[in-house]
Amino acid sequence: MQPNFITRIPDRLEPERNLVSVVLDDGRRLLDVIDRVHAEDFSQPALQAAWEWFLILHREGTKITSYTINQRFSTHHHFATFSHLVRELSDGIMPIFVKDYARDVRAHARRVRAQSAVTRLAVTAEAATTVEEIEDGVRDLFELCCSETATKSARKAADIVADIEAALANPTLTPRFPTGFDTLDRMTGGGLKPGQLVIIAARTGGGKTVVAMNIASHVCKAGIPTVTFSLEMSAQDLVMRCIMSEGSAHGEAGAFEVVRGLPLFVDDSSNVTTRSIAAKIKLLASRHQAKVFIVDYLQLLGSDGGSRETRERIVADMSRTLKIAAKENGVVVVALSQVNADGELRESRAIEQDADLVLHIVDVPETEPDPRNRNGPRIETGEYNFFLRVSKQRGGRAHGPISRARVGAPGIPLNFDGPNFKFTEA
Repeated sequence: MQPNFITRIPDRLEPERNLVSVVLDDGRRLLDVIDRVHAEDFSQPALQAAWEWFLILHREGTKITSYTINQRFSTHHHFATFSHLVRELSDGIMPIFVKDYARDVRAHARRVRAQSAVTRLAVTAEAATTVEEIEDGVRDLFELCCSETATKSARKAADIVADIEAALANPTLTPRFPTGFDTLDRMTGGGLKPGQLVIIAARTGGGKTVVAMNIASHVCKAGIPTVTFSLEMSAQDLVMRCIMSEGSAHGEAGAFEVVRGLPLFVDDSSNVTTRSIAAKIKLLASRHQAKVFIVDYLQLLGSDGGSRETRERIVADMSRTLKIAAKENGVVVVALSQVNADGELRESRAIEQDADLVLHIVDVPETEPDPRNRNGPRIETGEYNFFLRVSKQRGGRAHGPISRARVGAPGIPLNFDGPNFKFTEA
């Protein structure tokens, strides 16, 4: 027996008419709901058009009244229908409930989209010839249901100052997640901070995954759930590296038990997009209280945009989406990134602009001089073989751009234990 899917969408015309009528009666009410409702949330094209008219007048600084709407848009093909829908409604409308009307319109619009997605999935599943077709529909439905829709309101400075005072008086109100690298933790005021986008950059094979997983293990040992999105390595290979990094301290059997007890989650799905990562961050933050998310690595993410977009623009959208996901969910997102020949982040300067913290892993050149001087002046030392450079820290101390590393203090000295996949401070 085939399942019976509900396809009829309940009528939502009344709250839409009420909302539009309130704004038409008193244009100042638009400010109460301008960030709560979008034109596409209305079911009637005429009311969608009307909402766009309101926004046009608002942006121009023109007062919203029946007169200004009539003067500007009376020739629009939706104007007659709009006038019919809102005629004689003012007497029964209560402006005080404008936010309630807006909430009803928005909630109903979300439900309509979810119902439509479920129906599409059912139709697609019935007609599908491969499991991949069904998986695509399930992914679209998952992303829709997990997408963030709430928008925070502006807050008064007095309230924000009170929050700052409370945080200074009680540092535990602003948690930090120590990385296990003591110098880095001191420079960042205790570790990574919720809401941050952190970039770990290195050349191909330069150790960025190892550093990220060393940080993940340290965070997990503090009981903080951590999620790694591994786009390049399998979950088994990634976890095996964690086990090997614990081997020197706990032995082989002990290392397995240590990693077994970590609140570490690994998602090695291939062909994922930034939008799907953002949706999963929301879901896993809610379901498992995960606080740190690692994306390995940025340039492997699939594109959510059209093929006409430049690669630089696509990567810029990726970093911006991850930054928003970190801020809105109150988590740390650590995104790994490749670098070009000059050590700069590959494909888009927007990555560094969006990031709150940028860490470069640089291997110390050989002490033998380079006859062509291809890599600039050598940093000669026998004490360590890598350094971790804080190239940027928003509102905090940093070593400076990577381009200055060859002439100044290089950063935090590190040694790499290759067999155990572990970095330690020198």
